[in-house]
Amino acid sequence: MGANSSGVQFHILGPLRIEVDGEPFPLSGTLPACVLGVLLLERGRVVPLHRLVTAVWDDDPPETGSHQVRKAVSVLRKRLPGGERLLLTESGGYRAVVNEEQVDAGLFTIRLRRAEEAEKAGLASNAAEELGAAGDLWRGRVLQGLGRSVLESVSLAWEEKRLAAAEHRARLLLELGQSAALVGEMRSLVEQAPLREALRGLLMLALYRSGRQAEALEEFAAIRDTLARDLGVYPGPELLALHEAVLRQSPELHVPARRHGTSDAPPSFVPPVQSPCTLPYDVADFTGREAELERLTFLSEQSRSGGTRIVLVDGMGGTGKTALAVHAAHLLLADYPDGQLYVDLHAYTPGEEPENPASVLAALLRTLGVESSRIPEDMPSRIALWRAVTARRRVLLLLDNAATAEQVRPLIPGSAHCLVLITSRTRLVELEGASWLPLDLLSAEDSVELVARSVDRERLAADPGAVDELVRLCGYLPLALRIASARLCQRPHWSVRKMADLLRDESRRMRELRSGELSVAAALTLSFRSMSEDTRTAFHLLAAHPGSSLAVDSAAALLGTGVDEAGEILEHLLDVQLLRQRDRDRYTFHDLVRSFARSLSGGGDGVPEETRQESAERLLRHLLWSSEHACGQLFPQRAAYPVPLPDPAGVHLHRFGDAAAAVRWFRAEHSVLGDALSLAERQGLHEYTVLLARNLVYYLHNQGYHEEYAQVCATAVEAARALDEPLLLGLSLTNLASACWQLDRFRTGRAALGEALELARRVADSRAEAAALSRMAVFQWSLGELPAAVASYQAAVALHRRHDSERETAETLTNLCDVSVLLSHPAQALEAGREAAAIARRIKDRALEAGALAELVPALLVSGEPHSASHHAEAALHLAEELEAPPNIVRALLARATVRLAEQDMAGARVDAERALNLTQLHNFRTREASALNLLGRVRLAGGEAAEALTSHASAWRIASPIGLRLEMAAALSGKAAACYALNDLARAADHAREASLLRARMGLLAPEPPEIVAC
Repeated sequence: MGANSSGVQFHILGPLRIEVDGEPFPLSGTLPACVLGVLLLERGRVVPLHRLVTAVWDDDPPETGSHQVRKAVSVLRKRLPGGERLLLTESGGYRAVVNEEQVDAGLFTIRLRRAEEAEKAGLASNAAEELGAAGDLWRGRVLQGLGRSVLESVSLAWEEKRLAAAEHRARLLLELGQSAALVGEMRSLVEQAPLREALRGLLMLALYRSGRQAEALEEFAAIRDTLARDLGVYPGPELLALHEAVLRQSPELHVPARRHGTSDAPPSFVPPVQSPCTLPYDVADFTGREAELERLTFLSEQSRSGGTRIVLVDGMGGTGKTALAVHAAHLLLADYPDGQLYVDLHAYTPGEEPENPASVLAALLRTLGVESSRIPEDMPSRIALWRAVTARRRVLLLLDNAATAEQVRPLIPGSAHCLVLITSRTRLVELEGASWLPLDLLSAEDSVELVARSVDRERLAADPGAVDELVRLCGYLPLALRIASARLCQRPHWSVRKMADLLRDESRRMRELRSGELSVAAALTLSFRSMSEDTRTAFHLLAAHPGSSLAVDSAAALLGTGVDEAGEILEHLLDVQLLRQRDRDRYTFHDLVRSFARSLSGGGDGVPEETRQESAERLLRHLLWSSEHACGQLFPQRAAYPVPLPDPAGVHLHRFGDAAAAVRWFRAEHSVLGDALSLAERQGLHEYTVLLARNLVYYLHNQGYHEEYAQVCATAVEAARALDEPLLLGLSLTNLASACWQLDRFRTGRAALGEALELARRVADSRAEAAALSRMAVFQWSLGELPAAVASYQAAVALHRRHDSERETAETLTNLCDVSVLLSHPAQALEAGREAAAIARRIKDRALEAGALAELVPALLVSGEPHSASHHAEAALHLAEELEAPPNIVRALLARATVRLAEQDMAGARVDAERALNLTQLHNFRTREASALNLLGRVRLAGGEAAEALTSHASAWRIASPIGLRLEMAAALSGKAAACYALNDLARAADHAREASLLRARMGLLAPEPPEIVAC
């Protein structure tokens, strides 16, 4: 593999296919595929942009053709591993930097070179084998399916290379006397190129040398008639001469003497060819695995530099490795006529020791006809005899349940005509030349089908939801699915729902997944018992991790080790298939493996309760300190409450180089932190619950996960009450109120804030009082109590300044800016908004800066600064999108839509308002959804769509009215009035205008009415 994109393989000899580390890598879109295909064809050479455009669109490219090609290259660079280094921009074009071995067309060329070298050395058999391997690389026409004329012409050139190689190989095999075996292959080639005289001549010669003179003459008649009919010509002189020689049975057509150096004769002691088959029976209900079977077949056809084909199927116990390998072996029987052999190596068989390779070799040799007396005693001689016996045979060898590479290596035949299938719970990475097929779980659809093969389909159809839950609780593991199906068959009066209910209880899941000799627990126990005692302990502690995925540093915390040592343990568990890996440096337990580990906790295989509790507390301390550092990067100026944190001694502290790294960490550990809170709550570690919650809610708020935000805050409030710690309780209540505002639970939020204010004043904590006042003002603003909101904001700002809480000061000033605009105090609004933005820039809080810039936009518009308003809206949106923060993106979009509406850019305003509306609905931002609907209504009305505007404002009213959101209620009424007026429904327009005026007056909005109300 090349250094530029290690592990990436490109296949262009047929439909474009990409593989990464042996697995298919999907690439959507014809345009990127076409561009990549052309660059791979010209591997290492610069392809000018205009040539790429022509290759994609032939002679009729669109005006945006060059732009689309550039975009396609950009997409490829982002999607392909190492894409930035793989596709380079050079001299007005692009160049694909890939090694020859990374493209099947390059491998084809390599094989042709090797064939030429072998033939020069007098090794005709080796040359023919290389040419055969070259032909096996083809899966169809070059870049088949892309259908461009430029590619079609290139495809024809490559097709000529393929046929020329096939002809050369046929000539070599004819010289080697392999005429009969060549006939079928030559007929297939003739069907593909019926007018190619050289191919037809080689087929005629192969038939003649196989004693089939009449058929050889029939082939000549066939091409003579075809040429006359299609082209109006006669066969060429070479074919005519061959026809004459066949008619005369000329001696010159006989097989030539064997070339020097090409003898492949086996030693004299090799027995005659036998064709034994010792494969187990193929299961009748084998289900699914189409992709795996296709992959296994593909791998079985790939020669490893002329060596034996070796395919290793690995996976956790119960995934059906043996069933797949046996099924595949039965499908491939015809390709290996000299024997299909099965050996169970007993690596994980209860009560059995792994098989000794020497004993296995003796058994294999006897199966192939070697007398026991002729089998050597010493291992080297036994291996040599095995390789000699299989040297000229096509044998399929299935080695099931392998333990190590050392156990398998002596059993590998020495012939390139043999296939070795190996199954193991361990990836035998030391086995040279092997291809790997990791066997994962079944898909949900195939899991249901596997159950349906055993259980009456009518019974399943009675409750399809229960069937889906059953297969999910079985973890899509074939062994578990077979056991559950067997139990349902044994108990015909059980419903599928009853079986699912039994499995839902994790404490008894392992007991339920047992039927006769089949048991998930037994299958996993074999892997568990093979580990050292220390690794078993680590397995228990890691299974107690609360989240669905496990990072290496979290594993180190659980185990009380260094990160490197923890990584080695994780990799070992991965090797023995007790862990899975979905992302780099993150590991997961299969649900049944985790259940298995927890089922052992109470027995002799468990670990002491004290050890588990210490492990859990180490993890909580690690997550707390890591989240503390992440918040330090994301919110550097958050209020520094005097909260004592647990001692970080012995904890691997996760450091973050920048805010982006902190966001990535929070995104990866998001669910883990939530589950860790539950763990802390269950174990009564209330301090960890409160402090972890405080850090997590910053991220949840920033990402718009408001339901979870509220749940986490409620948990923190209960933990703080249990601690009887007023400071932490006030902090948790204030956070709960913020979550309630986002969810429009105004009554609950105001009650929480009232308690928080009372606590703060009782203990004379002015910092906590300022935080509570800031949030109380938000509720007052939402409910239309605007003068009260201004007073609360101003009081909060004064307290925040006293404590130098710059972030809280800026956040409060941002909200004060918004209210001041509503109350027609533009100077106050501008002052507050500009100071908020300046503070946010100074403390490098980009999320806060985005919010401040967005709220400044209306103040700038009413102050007659439209250009500045537009600039601020663009800057706010850029920051918000860079941070991927949905709440701030919505605010910025609404701000820019307002500017565009003022500029009469109706199309742009509509796009922004609709995008903001989509985001609010996606993330359930009800308050902002009402704002977006009202703004969209204004845009529609300005664009002459009065009826649609009325619909938008009516929807805003339905959202705002039940929760008492007076500002949006008033805006909805004003909008409905204007829409009705435009529709000439003057009575309704007047009614809506009157209601809007009354509501505005109750909110203290005594400034002139909006134009839409005045018009009515």
